[in-house]
Amino acid sequence: MGRHRNQIEQIERRISEVNHDIDLLLSDLALHLLTLETPIIVEGNLLPYQNLKQAKELLDEYERKIVLMQKLKEGVMDANGRIRRLKGLIKEKEEALNEVYGRVGVIAWEEASSGNLAEEIKEAFPLIEERHTYLNDLRRDQRANREKQESSHPLLRVPFQVNVLFYQWRLNKLARSNREFFTTSGMELANSNLIASLASDRKTELGQHYEDLKGEIAVCRDEIAALNQHVAASKGSLEGIGVTGSVSRKLVELQNMKREQSILVGRLAIAYGRSIWNQGEKWRSISEESERSYDQIERHEKIRGELEKKIVELRLEEEIGELVFLVEQDEERIFHLRQTIEQHNRQIEETQKAIALNREKIGALKRSLAKSLSGEE
Repeated sequence: MGRHRNQIEQIERRISEVNHDIDLLLSDLALHLLTLETPIIVEGNLLPYQNLKQAKELLDEYERKIVLMQKLKEGVMDANGRIRRLKGLIKEKEEALNEVYGRVGVIAWEEASSGNLAEEIKEAFPLIEERHTYLNDLRRDQRANREKQESSHPLLRVPFQVNVLFYQWRLNKLARSNREFFTTSGMELANSNLIASLASDRKTELGQHYEDLKGEIAVCRDEIAALNQHVAASKGSLEGIGVTGSVSRKLVELQNMKREQSILVGRLAIAYGRSIWNQGEKWRSISEESERSYDQIERHEKIRGELEKKIVELRLEEEIGELVFLVEQDEERIFHLRQTIEQHNRQIEETQKAIALNREKIGALKRSLAKSLSGEE
């Protein structure tokens, strides 16, 4: 019996799998028929058809929105990533450009120091000459105070010594600002197209490097502007389909809704597919796809029928086995009862013999007693 029960449970699990496969085939058949230009509507299946059609349209809308949102989100993320890389590239180019500015500024300063600075540069950026004059004045005044300090009486040197230290402090301060000044002045000269006015033989190289870097930065900024427009357009498209705030959160919501809707479509498709299947062979040859679906469903139905028949056979065998077991138990009980009856019959026979013997003894005793009583009289 245990063996039959295990076999039945295994076959029931197999039937459950076959039923699941049949439901999937019915669902596929229904969804295929839903794509036909002329819907299959017969008596009794109008409502299943309408329910499935509406549910499938809503599911398709969810899928369309999810695909669009994912595409727009990926586009925005890619654009933002590209913008970050371009900004980093611009920073590198600007650092290189500052080096060019610094070199141009240093060359202009050196030419001003040697009295070889072009007049157009002096006119456009007089601060170079002014700073150079200011530096020379500081050095001259510091040198004069140092000479007075050295030539004065020791008691009178303190004021000159203080002045020397003061001028040194101003010179140090000026030196600390040289890098910034060279960069600023070089930028002014470059932006005013005055690099070519330098006397240095490096002016062509620096001018070309400056133009290249400015062009590369401009290209990067143009691309950033285009990418920002793309991001804005994508966000506008997202707002157009009702997405505001976190796109990721909205995607999760839509995916959950799609999952639930997909389950509903599956159930409705099975119902509509079964309503078509119950019509028999009528819609079998409407398309190659429906023909294949009918063939597969029939095969599964046949398999299910064979499995159900096998379960009936096993249950009959199981019931027969149980009845045979009961019969054997009853026969064994009868055998034991018969043995008990035979034993009791022997006991009865022995008891009857004992009774008969005792009765004979009673008769003999009664006769002896009567004889004794007769003799006394």
